[in-house]
Amino acid sequence: MLDAHMWKRWVLALAACFGVSACGAPDLASMRPMHEKAAAEVVVVGKPPHWSDADLNPVWTTPGLVTQVARVSSGSLRHTLDQVLNQAHVGLVMVVDPDGPSEETRSEAGGHSDVRFEWVGGVPQTAPGDHVAQVVVDLTDAAYSLGWTAGQLAAFQPVATVGWVADGSAAVGKEAITAALAGLYGANTTVQLRPVMALTATDPSASPASLPKVVVTPRPLTPAEWSTLRAQGTLVLSLCPQPGLSGVAGVPAAPGAASIASDLSAYASGHWQGGVRSVRQSPFTTLDPNLVPAGVQASVSGVEMSLEAGSLNPTAAWGQLPVQLRAQWAAVVGIA
Repeated sequence: MLDAHMWKRWVLALAACFGVSACGAPDLASMRPMHEKAAAEVVVVGKPPHWSDADLNPVWTTPGLVTQVARVSSGSLRHTLDQVLNQAHVGLVMVVDPDGPSEETRSEAGGHSDVRFEWVGGVPQTAPGDHVAQVVVDLTDAAYSLGWTAGQLAAFQPVATVGWVADGSAAVGKEAITAALAGLYGANTTVQLRPVMALTATDPSASPASLPKVVVTPRPLTPAEWSTLRAQGTLVLSLCPQPGLSGVAGVPAAPGAASIASDLSAYASGHWQGGVRSVRQSPFTTLDPNLVPAGVQASVSGVEMSLEAGSLNPTAAWGQLPVQLRAQWAAVVGIA
C-alpha cells in the first residue's frame, strides 16, 4: 500500500506527463508569442547633426518595435534600400537625408505599397501614396535663419550687398521667401538686395566678376552655376537642399533623431500615417564652419532658439519691414 505522501507524488507525476506532450519535449512553436514585434529600419545618409549613436538611443528602445540602424553614403543608398526591402519582416523604412528623397528613391517607394516609407529631411514633396511620409524642419523658420546668416555675412563686405538667384522656379513657397527677406533685414537693416540672373551667361553684365560675395538661392543650382559661384569664392545660402554640391555655406537642416520617436511609436501601435509633417526643432540650418565665422554661428544659434520658442515670428517680421522696401524686395525676388 502506498502511503498518502507517496500517492500524491504519483498523481503529480502522471498529471505532468499527460500535460506536456506525453512526457516528451515541450512544443516550442506553441510557446511563441502570439504577435511578433514589428520591425523598422532607419537608414542615415552621411553624418547629419543630431543623429549620433547617443541621439539614437530612444529610437532603439521604442516599445513594441525592433529597430535597426544603417549608416550609408548617398552613393550606396539605393543598394541599401534594395537589401532592406528584401527583408520580409521590415514594415517601415525611414531614410534620414538632408537632401530629401530623389526621384529614383521616390519611384522605388511607389513600387512597394506594402512597406511604409518615411523620409527625414529635404523640402516637402508630394507623396506617391498614403504609405509614404516626410518629416522636415519648419522651412519658414529655416529660411529666416538663412536670411539672417546672409545679412550677417554681408556686413563683412565694404558695401553690404546680398545677391538673390532670381531666375528659374523657386523650390520653396512665398512664405519661406519672405521669411528669408525678413531675416536678412533683421540682421542688417542697411543691406542691399540685388537680383542674380544668368549665372552661366557670357555677357559682361552677368560675368562672375560682378557677383556679390554673398548669394541666397531659393532653388537648386546646376553644376555650371555652382562652378561659376565657387570660382568667385561666393558664399551661398540655400533655402533648399543642394544635392551633390559641397561647400554651400548654409542649407536647411534635417530634423534630429528626436523628431521620429513619435512616428516609430505610432507605427508600433498601428497608428502611423503618411503625409508631410513639419517640426519646429532647432537647429533649423546646417552651416559650414569653414565658411561661416564662429561669431555669426553664435548669432544664428540665438536666433534659432527664439524661432523654436515662438518668440520670433518670421511672418510678422516681414510685415514690419518698411512698406517701400517690401515692395522693392518683392520685385527683386519675383513675388507679388
